[in-house]
Amino acid sequence: MNKQQHLYSNLWKMYIPDILDMVEVFPSNLGIELSKNEFNAVGNREDYCFRLELKNGKIANNIQGSAVARDLAELLLADSRAKRLFAGKTVIIRLLSNYQLVAEVNAL
Repeated sequence: MNKQQHLYSNLWKMYIPDILDMVEVFPSNLGIELSKNEFNAVGNREDYCFRLELKNGKIANNIQGSAVARDLAELLLADSRAKRLFAGKTVIIRLLSNYQLVAEVNAL
């Protein structure tokens, strides 16, 4: 396995419950404040921003250029709670430049 593969998985595992809570209580103005230092300790990127769109529990946009988004998507798609929460919905998860993670949820 390529050592670069799944670089961010352990980091995301800590945040999955919070992300799913955020999706479950949408709409809310709450985001999750992530740590720039945690990302920099794992990766060597200038920008970690991404937009991940899931429709009915499937990836709906191209995230191939973002290992950060790919690792998060893989964990979410394997999570039974996420599968239940994402069914019948469009969920957009974005990591902003200030390291705030936000979600938007809409019914299909």
